[in-house]
Amino acid sequence: MTPPRSFEALVEALASEVVEADAAFQLRQRLAWKQMAGGAVTPVEGFDRLANLAVREASFRFRMEPVPLPWYARLWAALTGRLSPARPSFRFARGGRERPDAFDVTVRVGRGEGGGWETVTEGAGWLQA
Repeated sequence: MTPPRSFEALVEALASEVVEADAAFQLRQRLAWKQMAGGAVTPVEGFDRLANLAVREASFRFRMEPVPLPWYARLWAALTGRLSPARPSFRFARGGRERPDAFDVTVRVGRGEGGGWETVTEGAGWLQA
């Protein structure tokens, strides 16, 4: 898997991992139910018991910090009159360092009311601008 190049790609990758893990979990539970019953059950029997075992929500929380432009990019921007980049860059904050400009981002992937998957991001306003 290639690393995500944008915040939207990161959220999509997290959501797909949650959906894949939920599907694998439900299939394993169904197989265990079938094996426990000795194979004497129909394929859909006991399926209603899986409704309580499905993943309802997974939450991912991490700290982000702005990435300063390299000195040569800042120099070039000053010489050409472009004082700020079109879009700021961010990276995962390094552990053990507290920066005042770092902020928390929470990504929640969960089932909606209709049973479909929904993704909610909190604290990512700067990343999506």
